[in-house]
Amino acid sequence: MASCSVFNPPAEPLKYSASCGSGTDSSSSTTKKYNLMINRAAERDATDWWCDLVTPTTRSNTFRLQLSRGPDSVTLSPPSPGSVAEGNSLTVMCAARCNPPCSYSWILGNQPISPTSQLTLTNINRSQTGNVYTCTATNSAIPKSKTKQFTLTVYYGPDSVQLNTTSPLTVKEGDDVAVACEVTNCSPSCSFTWKFKSQTKPTSYVLSLNNIQRSAAGDYTCTARNTNTQTSLDKTITLDVQCE
Repeated sequence: MASCSVFNPPAEPLKYSASCGSGTDSSSSTTKKYNLMINRAAERDATDWWCDLVTPTTRSNTFRLQLSRGPDSVTLSPPSPGSVAEGNSLTVMCAARCNPPCSYSWILGNQPISPTSQLTLTNINRSQTGNVYTCTATNSAIPKSKTKQFTLTVYYGPDSVQLNTTSPLTVKEGDDVAVACEVTNCSPSCSFTWKFKSQTKPTSYVLSLNNIQRSAAGDYTCTARNTNTQTSLDKTITLDVQCE
């Protein structure tokens, strides 16, 4: 034929458009080209395509359209991985929906630390608290990248506990006294309890005793506890009560 026309236009002209290519208007041409334009290719277009001519049984070979897409977002597993007790380990997985599959990398600051989707931190120490770890998912076929990061918080302590006075503490009957229990290096802040003869006093780092009587004599134990590290330390003071 010496001419070409599109007699079956696409049902969605804004999505698809067909046209006659080079050689279609020349009767002497041995090669004819027919074009299909897909505008803004979507996931549903990732399927088999072929060209049919009006001549019976005249059909082109089939090809499958491959779409490169993603990543649109990056997720971490566990979703909120930023808190861990000192000495423990932490494994974080990074994932994104990509076609073809994305490549991954982890960096700390500007320093690459893992070329895979998995980040593993072992024997974590308190000096790592505040570190920002960033995962990057990259689709090199587009190319396109997305990142996700988390800040590490390390729980630690208490390292030691001490009282603000020496033991034994000698007081006179009828006096008032206050003993403070203090810790070093406890993150987050420790909780405190005082015990006297198996009785637990109100939770406070300060033990306040007013109008002391001889029955108050004995051992008082302060316990400092970090619920996040499951660590606790005790300190005991002996109270002597002198009677006039």
